[in-house]
Amino acid sequence: MSKVRTEAVPVTEISLASSDMSLCSGEDLYQMVAEAAYYRAEQRGFAPGNEMDDWLEAEQDVLSSQSQQAQS
Repeated sequence: MSKVRTEAVPVTEISLASSDMSLCSGEDLYQMVAEAAYYRAEQRGFAPGNEMDDWLEAEQDVLSSQSQQAQS
């Protein structure tokens, strides 16, 4: 079983293989994370103070999803 990174990785540090068209570009990933973070904030009523947590958790979810797609 391979190790999985557990820390959040900034979208700008992601290196995507150009031959794997199932993966998104850095800009697409950024947009996906932004949308996921928005929905996280919406779920908690847009209460201030947790914006960074929303972003980091959304980023981890999106990257995990991309990783799973790349493995299949």
